[in-house]
Amino acid sequence: VNTVMYYSPTIVQLAGFASNQLALMLPLITSGLNAFGFSVSLYFVDRTGRKKLLIISLSGVILSLGVLTAVFMKLLLIRQT
Repeated sequence: VNTVMYYSPTIVQLAGFASNQLALMLPLITSGLNAFGFSVSLYFVDRTGRKKLLIISLSGVILSLGVLTAVFMKLLLIRQT
């Protein structure tokens, strides 16, 4: 993430945005949103505790991986027929 943030003005220019001002403004917005998200996450960690957030996030990860497994298995079965 830090590498992308460091090179983001160059990445934006290579993506076709010719303006140097715009190439510097877009990463600034991204950095601001990153800082905002970090502040919100700190608030939730302080308010609810690490253990509860860990259990909630692990439940989401397990559910997401289960859905991905089901979708890929279905696609694999469709492809085999």
